[in-house]
Amino acid sequence: MAADISSSGFPTPAEELNMATFALVHGAFCGAWCWEQVRPRLEGRGHVVVAMDLPCDQPSAGCVRYAKTVIDSLAKHPEPVVLVGHSLGGLTIPLVAAARPVERMVFLAAFIPKPGQAFRDQYATEEGMFPPSPESHWPIEDKKTGLSTWPAERAIPALFTDVRDDLAQESALRLRRQSSTPHAEVCPLKSWPNVPSSYILCL
Repeated sequence: MAADISSSGFPTPAEELNMATFALVHGAFCGAWCWEQVRPRLEGRGHVVVAMDLPCDQPSAGCVRYAKTVIDSLAKHPEPVVLVGHSLGGLTIPLVAAARPVERMVFLAAFIPKPGQAFRDQYATEEGMFPPSPESHWPIEDKKTGLSTWPAERAIPALFTDVRDDLAQESALRLRRQSSTPHAEVCPLKSWPNVPSSYILCL
């Protein structure tokens, strides 16, 4: 039936959509792997998808370095892209949008930086940004390196409560070390990028 529809001159579902290049920017402790179930769905609709590993396990790397990693990963894609930033990735995508062509920024349950301010100063004054959780669910920080790890037994109840058990376990075991530098680094933007933006709130 699909072949008959296509050959009859009617547009296929992919042709009805405006094709886009998506740059998927992961959150803290994660990697490009966290988009593994999203990527094929976008590509199946004809979109181009670029996902990258941010240098979150490098102690000195903050969002400026993260943004450079994203920009470098898009070197073969000069066209305006749709930037999707999840969680901590929200601190990075405005820096990318200020440096290269971007069609839209999408903040997926993400942090939003304030130009000229460190994010840790921002959440220190905005009550309720982080809901209370038992300390037994928190990541463990190495004070010498500034890197934190999130053991599976802590990460699963904190991050994966509504995820299938086997997928939650697999994902928790793939979490990487995370530097605290992105929280301490002052957002270098002087003003917000003039780019359409959307926010996806996950409840």
